[in-house]
Amino acid sequence: MKPLQISYCPSAITEYQKNTATMGWKKTSILSLHDFRDLATSGAPYSQFYFRDELELPMIVDKHKKRRKESQRLITNVIGIAPVAIFDIDDGMRISEAEEKLNKSNIDYVIITTKSHGKEKANGEDRFRVFVPLQLSKVPSFSENGILLSDKDRDRIIQTKELKYLYQNIAKELNIFENCDPSALVDIARKYMPSPNNAKFIVQDTGNSFKMDSAAALAVKQAKEEMEIKKARLETSRENKQSLLSYDGLKKNKYKSYVDLGLLYSLDLAEIIYYYETKDEGSEPTRFYTETSYVYVHNKSHKYSIIFNGGDKGEYVFKDFKTGEAGNIVTYMREKLGCDASLFEIASILKNDFKGDLKGLDLIKTNPAYYIEPFRELLKSDDFLSFSNLKNNYCEKMDVKSVSITKKGTFVVEKNNGYKEFLKIDETIKKDFKKELDNFFKKKDNPTVDKQVVEDSEQENVIKP
Repeated sequence: MKPLQISYCPSAITEYQKNTATMGWKKTSILSLHDFRDLATSGAPYSQFYFRDELELPMIVDKHKKRRKESQRLITNVIGIAPVAIFDIDDGMRISEAEEKLNKSNIDYVIITTKSHGKEKANGEDRFRVFVPLQLSKVPSFSENGILLSDKDRDRIIQTKELKYLYQNIAKELNIFENCDPSALVDIARKYMPSPNNAKFIVQDTGNSFKMDSAAALAVKQAKEEMEIKKARLETSRENKQSLLSYDGLKKNKYKSYVDLGLLYSLDLAEIIYYYETKDEGSEPTRFYTETSYVYVHNKSHKYSIIFNGGDKGEYVFKDFKTGEAGNIVTYMREKLGCDASLFEIASILKNDFKGDLKGLDLIKTNPAYYIEPFRELLKSDDFLSFSNLKNNYCEKMDVKSVSITKKGTFVVEKNNGYKEFLKIDETIKKDFKKELDNFFKKKDNPTVDKQVVEDSEQENVIKP
């Protein structure tokens, strides 16, 4: 086999350190198949994923409101992947069966038993790990050191989706997919705990690394299809929720902001549940796998089944087979946060926890009706001699610094802190709004006042007939 580098954490002692991406994680060289034994029995956790250096990690505010480095083992902290596939076998397959299946492929591989092998925890069954060195491929893009993930967010999203499918496809080609831990196949930041010193170790050295071209090409196709499906679901969800976000609907909202329900309900609920269940369970295993059109997130206390319900709702829904609970993203988040959690609280937490996935999109938006409707009411009033009087009254009432309206139909509100809100005037009220402005100017009898109004309106670039 060709030499490769793999990550391990020789200084990890506490559970916290074992679950971080930077507490002593290093790369070590694997020069031969026998080196995998030393790696797996060193007493340190290891991974085929390369993590960011501590100096490159972003600063975050944790739940205790303290600033610290974001050092958890997240996809965002993965910078590359070693050219080796690692499979956890924990579904009743005997080691001899695995050898028989792997030998048919005539490839290099290593089998090493894990801590639970043959124990009561495993019901006396074989529990082991398979290492399969990979032959470099152009799809996904391998370098001599493995897959190096792009720094561009969109490219990273595509690459990580390809990788999730890649390991599944390799396992299927090797005919061991049904016996693999499914959550390990899709976890792009996976760590593996060490095996005992007396672990059984099997080496098959054929001189042939696994050719992953067909598995990789299929992974690229599957990732592309997934993104197209998600895009279609997003559009469906937004259309179905549009009535809730119409201007007439927003007029009934007494708050300055609103939650973009179309975007909220289109978020991938399976990934959200997996994130929070893994976070809550700590070191407890959480399985994540797909069967037909359903995605399952399964741990010791929950077994969630998630599916996208197009129909009239256009949202992801779940059912927990262990508790009997069912619902959507709001239902799930209220289970985690408390039944009285508001949509704003839910959106704020998701916005913070999934900011990488929401690049360029905002779950919480400014309510244009909150600012525009009071202005329209003042236009209908006879209490003002000039447009300047009206604006001053509006600014005082709304506690803002200034207000203006552009010819392109944008309502601009400058807040006292200098921040400006650029609110597009809704097409459904644009004609009425323009008419209200016209009527305000026309009903002024004093020529001097009329002149002042025109000057004010020109200065502010107001919509005029």
